[in-house]
Amino acid sequence: MGALKTQPSEAFEALVDSIEDCAIVMLGPDGLIQSWNSGAQRIAGYESGEILGRHFACLYTEDDIAGGIPGRELTEARRNGRVKATGQRVRKDRSTFLADVVITALYDHSGALSGFGQVVSDVTGRAEAEHRFRNAMEFSPIGLGLIALDGKWLTANQALSAMLGHSEEEFRAMTIQDIMPDATPPQLYQQISDLLQDKIKSFQLERELLRKDGSTFWAILSVSLVRNERNAPQYFIGQAQDITERKVMETELSLASERMLEAKQAAETANNAKTEFLTTMSHELRTPMNGILGFAQLLETPVFGTLAPKQGEFVQAILRSGRHLLDLINDILELSKIESGKLSVSVERVELPPVMKSVISSLANMAEANHIALSENTFAADRGAEDGGAEDGADDALPAVLTDRVRLIQCLINLGSNAIKYNRPGGRVDFGYERLDATRVRIRVTDTGIGIPEDRQHELFQPFNRLGAAQMAIEGTGVGLALTRRLVEAMGGRLGFTSVRDQGSCFWIDLPVHARDQQGAANDDVRQAGRASKLGGFTLLYAEDNPSNMDLMRSIVETLEGVRLIEAIDGASAIALAKQHRPDVLILDLNLPDISGYDVLQALRNRPEFADTQFIALSASVMPSDLRRGRQAGFSRYLMKPIDISLLMAAIEDALAAKRAGSK
Repeated sequence: MGALKTQPSEAFEALVDSIEDCAIVMLGPDGLIQSWNSGAQRIAGYESGEILGRHFACLYTEDDIAGGIPGRELTEARRNGRVKATGQRVRKDRSTFLADVVITALYDHSGALSGFGQVVSDVTGRAEAEHRFRNAMEFSPIGLGLIALDGKWLTANQALSAMLGHSEEEFRAMTIQDIMPDATPPQLYQQISDLLQDKIKSFQLERELLRKDGSTFWAILSVSLVRNERNAPQYFIGQAQDITERKVMETELSLASERMLEAKQAAETANNAKTEFLTTMSHELRTPMNGILGFAQLLETPVFGTLAPKQGEFVQAILRSGRHLLDLINDILELSKIESGKLSVSVERVELPPVMKSVISSLANMAEANHIALSENTFAADRGAEDGGAEDGADDALPAVLTDRVRLIQCLINLGSNAIKYNRPGGRVDFGYERLDATRVRIRVTDTGIGIPEDRQHELFQPFNRLGAAQMAIEGTGVGLALTRRLVEAMGGRLGFTSVRDQGSCFWIDLPVHARDQQGAANDDVRQAGRASKLGGFTLLYAEDNPSNMDLMRSIVETLEGVRLIEAIDGASAIALAKQHRPDVLILDLNLPDISGYDVLQALRNRPEFADTQFIALSASVMPSDLRRGRQAGFSRYLMKPIDISLLMAAIEDALAAKRAGSK
C-alpha cells in the first residue's frame, strides 16, 4: 500500500474538528495524541486539554494494554499502511464501548513517518441490535434462515433445523435448491428478481419442501431482502411455516369448501348490514337527542330566567333520561367497534383521586424495593380567573375528567415505573394534578432522577430507543413511553415532559374536563354562561339542514354578546355565504342535503382568505372511523351530537384563539 502523505490546512483541521459522528485523532510517531476533534470528545468524554500529549493507549482496556495491543496496531499500520480493528475502548469515566477503529500511517513529503491518523466509531448500538436480532431469530418458533445472494445458506435457527432435519453446519453446505423437491418454479425466480430490483419488499408462496430423510411437507415460504446503509442488497431472510395439517384439512373438506365460502360471504354481508344499521340508527337517534339535551341544558342555565323548583326537577329528569338514552346508544355502538388489531378506548367520567390511589398502591412495592418515596400532591384548582371560575368564591374542587379509566391507570403506572427505575436511591416520585383552565386538567409525575440529556430528548418517544439505559443495567424494552403517548392521544389527551440532566424529569398528561359533572351543575352552568358571554365579537357560520338544530344554535348564540350568526341550510349556500361574509369560525354538519361538510371544508380551506379560519365538525356520526376521518380531513374539532354546550363553547374559544394566533 502506498504511503499516505498529508499536510493538513487550517480549513481542513476546522472541518475535521467539526465532525461529531466519529473520533478523528492525530497521533505522533510515538503514539502520543496530537489532535482531538469534537467527535472524540463526545465519544470518549475527554476535553482536548485533558488528553493532548497522552499516549493513545489510555483509551484501551487494561487487558489490551497488558497484551501489547496498542503497540502492535501501530507496528502493523506502519508495516501495511493501515490497520482495522474492532474491540472495546474506554471512556474518561472508565465505562467501555464497542468501537470500529482504523489507524493509518502518515508520511511527510520526504517519506518519513510523521505520525498516525486514527478514526474511531462507536458501534455499541449496532452490536446490541445484532445481538437482539440473533436472539430473536434463534428462539423464534418459526423456521428462519439467512440466505446469501447466490442462494447459499448462511445460517438457520433451531426451528428450521428441526423442521427440515439438517444441522446448522449442514445448512451452510447447502443452497436453497436443496430443500426443493423439484425444479425451482419460474415464479420464484421472478419474485427474487423483483426483490433485488426493489419492486417489492417481500413475497410469500405455498409449496412443498424436502426434508433430509426424503419426505416432503407443505409450507408457507416467505422471503424478504436485507439491504445495507447504501441500499445495496446484502442477504435474504427466509421463513418457513409447516402447513401440512391445514393442507390435509383443505383436501378433506374440498367438497364442503364452496358452502363454507357462501356461509362466510353471508356472514360478512350480515355483519356489514349490522354495522350500517347501527351507524344509521346512531345518527338518526342522535339528531333528535341533540335538540332534547341541548334545549334542556339551556333551560338549566339562568340566562333565560330562573325556573321554579318543580320545573327545575322536570329539566333534570329530561337530562337524566336523555343522557341515559345516549348511554344506551353508546353501549349498542360498542358492538360494532370490535375491529381486530385496532386500539380501543372507552372514555367516561373519571374522578382522579381514586385513580391516583390505585396507581400509587400498584407502584408501592416497586418503589420500596428501589428505596424511592411516593407521594400525592394536593391538587391546585383553576390557576386563573380568566374563565370566571375563581372570581366568585365558588368551590374550587377539581372536576372529573373525560378519559378511559383503565387506560389512564396504565399510562400513569408506565410513567411512575419509569420515574422509579430512572431515579436514585433515596429519591422521590410525586404525583400531582391541577386544573389548567376551564377545559383541561393536568396530571404530573415528577421524579428526582437522572434526567434526560437535552441533546437526546428528541429521541424519547422512539420505540425501542432507551437512550443508552441498557448500559446502566436498567430493565426495560423502550416501548412504554411510545405506547403511553399513543394511549393518551387516543383518549383525547396530550402527553409532554420537561427534564434537566442530573436533576430529574416531569412528565404530564393533559385531559379534557368532563362536561357533565353532576356535582354543582347549576353553579357550573352559571359560570359557563358567564364565560360564554365573553366570547362575543366574532362571526359564526353554521351549516345545518335540520330546523330544530338550527333553532338550538340560534338560542345558544343569544347567550353571547355581539356574535353574528350566518345560517346555511346546505353545502352550496355555506360555501357562497362563507366567501361573502368571511366568518371567523365555521361549524359544519357533515351530512348536508347536497354535498357533505367534508366537501365544504375542501372547497374553502385552501383559499388564501380562509388560511386562518377555523372549521369545526358537528355530526351524529360517531364511529371511530368517523372521528379519524374528521381529524385527518383538517377539522380543528369533531363535536358529536347531541351538542354538549360546554364543549361547544370550549371548541369555539379554542378556534378563536387559534385564529388570533395564526393572524399574528
